[in-house]
Amino acid sequence: MRLVTIQKSRHPMLKIIKALYKQLSDLYVFIDNPLELLKPEVPALAKEPATKLVRMVFLIRELQEVTNELESILEEALSTYLRERYITVEEGYEIKGMINWLQTIKSLSELKPPAYYIITHVPYTIEYRLLKKTLITILMLNYRARRIIDALYGNVVKQIKVGRFYLAGYELLASTLRAIRRKTLRMLNEPIIKEIKLRKESLEELRYQVESLPWRPEWCDRLLDTIKRLKRLLRGLRSIQSIITHRGIGWKLYKGFPYYAFKLYELWNVVLVLKTLKGLGYKIIYANSNEFMALRNNDRIIVLYNRKPRINGILSSVASGKAKGILRNEINKELLEIIAGRPDITIIKNGKPVMIWECKFTTSIKYLTEARFKILGYLREYNALVGVLVFPLVSKMRRFEEEEEETAKLLRQAERHGGVAIELHRNTILCVVPLNPLNKNVNEVMLKLFSIAHLA
Repeated sequence: MRLVTIQKSRHPMLKIIKALYKQLSDLYVFIDNPLELLKPEVPALAKEPATKLVRMVFLIRELQEVTNELESILEEALSTYLRERYITVEEGYEIKGMINWLQTIKSLSELKPPAYYIITHVPYTIEYRLLKKTLITILMLNYRARRIIDALYGNVVKQIKVGRFYLAGYELLASTLRAIRRKTLRMLNEPIIKEIKLRKESLEELRYQVESLPWRPEWCDRLLDTIKRLKRLLRGLRSIQSIITHRGIGWKLYKGFPYYAFKLYELWNVVLVLKTLKGLGYKIIYANSNEFMALRNNDRIIVLYNRKPRINGILSSVASGKAKGILRNEINKELLEIIAGRPDITIIKNGKPVMIWECKFTTSIKYLTEARFKILGYLREYNALVGVLVFPLVSKMRRFEEEEEETAKLLRQAERHGGVAIELHRNTILCVVPLNPLNKNVNEVMLKLFSIAHLA
């Protein structure tokens, strides 16, 4: 199956998307399965192609990690190579070695070639068969993932007929799959692995046999753990494969690409927050439902991603308010619960919200103007100490409406000074910060932000 190519884009965000994708694996330091962070609270959204495509990024990333782990396992398996010796007898004039005289005398009397002892070595059956079967499973998963990526490319290009910078991540996914395939084939072509003859056994049957052994090499335990990850990967790919036959998939994907890029940017900011806390001596624990805990001595910090702080007992001035109709009747309390704010990232220390983050992967001044007022609303609603608006770049456009021009001036000052901190009423602070993975001073900026919030 040939991969469809898309015209290259010179959009300034292209390099940033590539860098975001490459740094996603840092999430595995803090959570075993980053896909848990992508579960939409609205069930219908989970079925949308854009949501599934963000999950695809993590699945392919994990497939790459599993392949690297198998490479390490194979190296250990070959160094502790277990063999069984088989002695057989073969006839032939071209064979050299120890002669089986009893058989040879009989063969010569029948005008047949002399008989020789042949010693062959075969890998210890079950463990090495399981290892080879696992490598073949990697190829199968790679092929399935490649089919999905090819279908995505084909559907988008066929229906949209343009290249957009949002597609940069897919080019990276395709190249990652090619690299995984090359590495897996190289492992399968190892002489020892190549000589193993597989029987009609499933991966699950072999796994059960190896687990039942009274003794097995240490690398087998790592292999069994890797197989569990492969089964999870297989389930994930099966759930995503349905998008290949999705009617009108091209347009839906095209409209969903901003969501794909925004999610990568949000998750990268989550990684920054967790890495900064870890650097400050906190122990990071993933609790559940997009919630992380950071513990250090008597300090307890909660980091929420895309979750309403009210769930953790934080008071929302909106949800706890009272609404009435202008002309008639009181409005249902449930409406206030629904419209309560859901910040991208909320940092709570000892029960009080100290930082609220709004992450916007855009250069649009209009959109960032809306985000500016949105973060101010969050500060007011949750009575937080610091509000942080992060964005990757500022648009180079010069003509804006009056309100947008004010935002443009603020953003340009933020770019020039590595961020701007504005002291507001009630001792609250608004920080406007340009952040992207290509910046060399990201760690320095993060420490400064945490210092402003009295977390460092």
